[in-house]
Amino acid sequence: MIRAGFFCEFSIVHDSLPLRRRPRLGFVREVAAALCGRCRQSTPESWAQFSHDNIVRAEHERMASVQLRTLIDNVLNDTSRDMKEQADAVDSAFQSRVIELDNAKTALEDSLRKVRHF
Repeated sequence: MIRAGFFCEFSIVHDSLPLRRRPRLGFVREVAAALCGRCRQSTPESWAQFSHDNIVRAEHERMASVQLRTLIDNVLNDTSRDMKEQADAVDSAFQSRVIELDNAKTALEDSLRKVRHF
């Protein structure tokens, strides 16, 4: 619970099953530890510092997100280019085999005509 103006009254039951299964529990515990570590009344200065720390953390997370998105974009572009090159190679090889098969068929048909005329 949070009692008006006091950080030290904030508490979390750590053995609670519903809390243990929440995905952001680490962040909740971190905030709780930061708040419980200051058993004094909230001041404008402490609130400003707390807000500043949150802004700095958010900026770091935003930058990490931008870097991750850039990396993902590069990987997707590389993968797309590789797949197109592979598709072109397969198409070329397939076309070559079709031509070889057609030439073999023509040669066999010519041989068959020669054998029938004798």
